[in-house]
Amino acid sequence: MFIGVVEYFVRNPFDGFGGYYNLLTMIFIDVFLGSIILWNIHSKTKDPHLSVEDRTTQIKKLMKIMVLTIVMVTAFAASELIMSATGTRQFFDSLLSFYFLTLAFIGLDAYRIENINFEVYRES
Repeated sequence: MFIGVVEYFVRNPFDGFGGYYNLLTMIFIDVFLGSIILWNIHSKTKDPHLSVEDRTTQIKKLMKIMVLTIVMVTAFAASELIMSATGTRQFFDSLLSFYFLTLAFIGLDAYRIENINFEVYRES
């Protein structure tokens, strides 16, 4: 979707449009967040008591958060480009409110700790 939006505005530019730099910025963000995911998958755990199931759950949650972050950043950048091109920047504050509210709900849902096994931390 974002590639299509950028390509459309490259062919029909507006004042202040950055061209393909918008696409390069999104690629950089995607690579950066993807490298965080790969680093967590392949790195050693800092907690020696963490079970394999809990580590797998932790990595799955991180992957969900990172993928949702990529989707939300891309949707926000596309909507900001569209608002700038159509002259509807007066709705930018409403967009930001909706964006941060959506991020808050996603974040609260992602950080549930109900399935973590805390028994390994108790003294025998």
